[in-house]
Amino acid sequence: MSASGGTTMSNRVLAKGIALDLLTSVFATAAVFLAAVATHVFTDMRELFLGLALLFVIVGFGRGRCPPTNSWLKALLLVSPCMLVLGFASGAPALMLGLIVGISYAAALVGISGRRGWATNRTRSTATMGTVLAAIGMGSVFGAPVLASRLATHPANRPIPEFSVTRLDGAVVNSSEFKGRVVVLDFWATWCTPCRQEFPELERLYRRYQANPHVTFLAIDVNRERETRGATF
Repeated sequence: MSASGGTTMSNRVLAKGIALDLLTSVFATAAVFLAAVATHVFTDMRELFLGLALLFVIVGFGRGRCPPTNSWLKALLLVSPCMLVLGFASGAPALMLGLIVGISYAAALVGISGRRGWATNRTRSTATMGTVLAAIGMGSVFGAPVLASRLATHPANRPIPEFSVTRLDGAVVNSSEFKGRVVVLDFWATWCTPCRQEFPELERLYRRYQANPHVTFLAIDVNRERETRGATF
């Protein structure tokens, strides 16, 4: 075989490897969103970070021995479609997106490395992948609540616009009635998994301050997807 023929064959193998890497990432992206829609498993950032890490370790391991041989490029190919979709569709803050990209890319690299070292030392490859997943899991357990608090908390010192809500008994309540009070205002819906997850914390907070006349709780059910519009106290 001539040198040019060998180069052409090599280029075809490389192109095929790149195409399969991108196709694998598209399927991985579809799996992420199907899981998110069907099970709401990714409504918790801890589950999201660990789930993506596990997914891309598996994807990297599955594609690790195929071209291209450059691990950094292969990891980029494996995560880029998923990251692009998350970036444009999720509306997540830049800090969270950065963590998602970093975790997914590192996991893909670890999977690729584990596969390429599998033939010579399976024990070390398994230990490396397990250690990385455990580290991401521990970081998610302890770091995600701090990140969630930082992203969800926005202190502000400005007057709110006037509003009114309709109670379940049909009475209309105006925000002006709560002047001088601390108002805990919560928007929720039965289909909102994070809303249901925060109910126990709201219940504890309510029990703590329910006897305080200067504190008012408003739980407002959103008016969409066949929800009954109303407010409870």
